[in-house]
Amino acid sequence: MKRIDNAEMLALFDKDINRNFYHCHDITMAGRDGYKIKEICYFVQEGVPPLSSFLCVKTYYDDSLVVGVNSRDEGFWEEAAEYLQTLTAAEVDITSPYKDFFEFPGITEKFSFVSSEDGAAIYALTSPDALPPLMLSDGVTVALATEEDRQAVQADLSLLDALEEDLRTVDLFDACDCFFDTRFYLLKEGNKVIGFLRGECGYKNYYDVGWVYVAPAYQGRGYGKLLTLSFSHDLLKNGLYPHYGFAINPESEAVAKKCGFTCTRPSAEFKRIERK
Repeated sequence: MKRIDNAEMLALFDKDINRNFYHCHDITMAGRDGYKIKEICYFVQEGVPPLSSFLCVKTYYDDSLVVGVNSRDEGFWEEAAEYLQTLTAAEVDITSPYKDFFEFPGITEKFSFVSSEDGAAIYALTSPDALPPLMLSDGVTVALATEEDRQAVQADLSLLDALEEDLRTVDLFDACDCFFDTRFYLLKEGNKVIGFLRGECGYKNYYDVGWVYVAPAYQGRGYGKLLTLSFSHDLLKNGLYPHYGFAINPESEAVAKKCGFTCTRPSAEFKRIERK
């Protein structure tokens, strides 16, 4: 196992950005003020194409570590386990899309897993042609938030009354400063805000769906799909590219599929390890 320069790894990921958006995103964000990753490094298997077997090590600002193993090769798993034993961080989380990794004897003999959770599948729009046409509902609009929207809400918070209580604030409009750019789309019934979508530019001209929200009283009407399609069509019209990213629950996966996004990476598994 050898370390590979981040710039070289980024160039490899960039050739298939739909599949590797989050790796591109992490490399670019590492070390940025306001973002959680302090540094990142990659290790690859000797004599094997780098994208087929690599290990990713992310160090966070609290000095915790997340190690990702992206390989089906048992020999590389052994190397990964040996590397994990050299780490001295108070907490080490490990993730892999290949669940067999956590059942491999070379892993189970060396570590105990003290916590576990399923990750989420990653979805991407692999072709603009897969995006269904946009059909707006009567009386409901979706548009990029403007300064006028902020001022209107600031003057009359009742415009947000449909939202859950902790979202009824003008702070809702604040962009997330750890991203290169944030696009905020409002779902309205008349003048009332009943939902929103936040799209975050994590890499180049790719915007990831960071948050889709529909007020409880308006859920089940297809408005999550409407927000996602509006966001996607608007991006493509402006030379930008939508990415759905982590589908964190069945409802989110259903929206992604209805909007023409396809799964590019299966759900990963996350475990926190304890040395035996």
